[in-house]
Amino acid sequence: MRVFPSLSIAGVVLGAGLAATPASAAVASWTDWLSGSPTSATGSLLVGSTTVGVTYSGPTLFVQTGAGSDTNYWVPSAPYISGTVSNAPPGTDIVA
Repeated sequence: MRVFPSLSIAGVVLGAGLAATPASAAVASWTDWLSGSPTSATGSLLVGSTTVGVTYSGPTLFVQTGAGSDTNYWVPSAPYISGTVSNAPPGTDIVA
């Protein structure tokens, strides 16, 4: 019996496709900005159960650190959620 290579390859591709798990969006870790100046910002990032320090160096227009009167630019959250990222930034923190 003669086996055609293209049929064998098609079977492997089909089998691999059936075994693949469906793609889903990942939860993003967002920085909690704690302080800022015209040239830098510092904050923390929770990745799983580990807190990581974050520092941005460069020009800023403003830095929001989440005070009660700050504007929440992340509302509505829909524009920040996609097939890749399942969660929008949680608060008002922003570096511009």
